[in-house]
Amino acid sequence: MKTNMAEAPRIHFASHWLTIQPSLFDFLEDEVGELDDNQRLFVRIAESVELGRIARKYGWCGNGRKPSSRLAMFKMFVMKHVWNFPTTKDALAEVRRCPSMRRLCGWESQSDIPSESTISRTFGDFAVDEIASSLFKDFVKKVARGRIVIHRSIDSTEIDARESAATRDEKAAAAGIAPAEKIRFRNRSGVERVNGHLHDAHGGRTVRVRGHAKVLLHLMLGLLVIAVEQSAQMLC
Repeated sequence: MKTNMAEAPRIHFASHWLTIQPSLFDFLEDEVGELDDNQRLFVRIAESVELGRIARKYGWCGNGRKPSSRLAMFKMFVMKHVWNFPTTKDALAEVRRCPSMRRLCGWESQSDIPSESTISRTFGDFAVDEIASSLFKDFVKKVARGRIVIHRSIDSTEIDARESAATRDEKAAAAGIAPAEKIRFRNRSGVERVNGHLHDAHGGRTVRVRGHAKVLLHLMLGLLVIAVEQSAQMLC
């Protein structure tokens, strides 16, 4: 069977993922015990996103006291959005309580986990460096490389409340639009579903930081989770 050149990168990514996923999960379950659905999603994110960049960027250069692992802290922020913990303090408490979650982040013992103030300062560093946005862009490029984008759907949503549902008049108006506009309208509803999922499951309702850079980081972490979540569903 011939393979469309535009589909080749996605198929390559799928074959790579489907090959590595079973052995990776088996290995981790031998180490930390049986993984639940959220833990499996967290592992997918850690495997699919180029987290090695964080280790390289924030790695210890050998001078002074060795800092707490920035990679482990970034994983904890991702974990916060996978489980939809309302605050960093809640996520930190769960990591301290649960050995399997602590080890998935990369901390072997409770003594390795830094203080809440250290984690908060590191969040500020990640925000300034726009690291989540960069990882998101690279992941999208890896999954969608070579594919033609026909429609681009853009929508906005308030972060402190769910976007109001379409009224009957708006729905009725959609019945008389041109075919191409109908496609765009359907795609727009997809954007609204993503916005709703961000609100309901991955941190869209629990912004507890101030400043554009930190709010952007908070939201991009949620979108990163959704991107990997949807790509995994697409490849299954």
